[in-house]
Amino acid sequence: MKTLDICLRTHDDRNVHQIGDRGLTGISKQEIIFRCARSLAAAVQQVKNVSIKLLIIDDHSKADTLEGLLEIFNGVENESFSFLGIRHLTLTGNNASMVEWYEFGRASKADAVYLLEDDFLHEAFALEEMIWAFDDFTAKLKGSGMPASLFPYDDSDNYFPDWIEPCRVVPGQKSLWRTNTISTCSMFVTPQFINDNWEPIYRLAYNYGIIKGMSEETVFRPMWTQKTVLFTPLTMLAYHLTGKDHPVYDERPLWESFKST
Repeated sequence: MKTLDICLRTHDDRNVHQIGDRGLTGISKQEIIFRCARSLAAAVQQVKNVSIKLLIIDDHSKADTLEGLLEIFNGVENESFSFLGIRHLTLTGNNASMVEWYEFGRASKADAVYLLEDDFLHEAFALEEMIWAFDDFTAKLKGSGMPASLFPYDDSDNYFPDWIEPCRVVPGQKSLWRTNTISTCSMFVTPQFINDNWEPIYRLAYNYGIIKGMSEETVFRPMWTQKTVLFTPLTMLAYHLTGKDHPVYDERPLWESFKST
C-alpha cells in the first residue's frame, strides 16, 4: 500500500453511546472526540512509507471543538501525512453525515480508505498493523477473487453465545486476526469495494434509524460473507467506546494516556 485516505466524522452535541461501567461515565462528547483524535494522530505519526490524507466531516460541532481538532491534526509530525481540514455539513444528522462519509470513500483514489467514527480510541501501533495486515491478506486472497477488508475493534458482541461462529485465525505483524461477519458502519476497505456495493451502502446511510430493520446486520453482514473477507483483530487495535465493556481488554490505561492537559 502506497496511499491511504482516512475520513473521520465528528459531532459533539451528544454521544449515542455511554462509555461503559469502568468509571468512564459522565464524560462529555467533546472529551471523547479529543482523546480519540489524539490517539488517531499518534497512530498516524508512527506510519512510514505510506502517504496518508485525512479529512474530517463535521456535523455542526462547537467552535472550540473544531479548533481543538485542527490543533491535534495540524500537529502531526509525519512528512507523509496531509491534513485536508474540516468539511462542514450543510445538512445535519447521522444520515447526512454517513452519506457524505461514504461518498468520500467512493471518490477516493487511494489504495485503501479508512472510514471511522469519532469514538474509536486507537493504540499507537494500530494503523501500522492495519496497513501491514491489509497488504498481507490482500496478497494471500489474490487467487480467491475476494478482496480483504478490516474492522479494527474486537467487538464484545463477538462473544455472545448466539453470535459465536466458526472463523479462521491468521497472524498479522503484531496481532492475531480472525475472519468475521460483524462490524459497525466503520471500515478499512478499497474504494472499489464501496463502488461495487454502492446501492446497499447508500441505502443504509440514507435510511439508518429511519426504516425498521435497516442496520449493519442486515446490510453489511451479507457483504462480509459474500463480497469480501472481513478480518478483525484479536489483539485490540482500537476500542469502540460503545458502553459495552470488553470481557478481556481494559481501555482505561489508553484512555487516561490521552486526557486533556
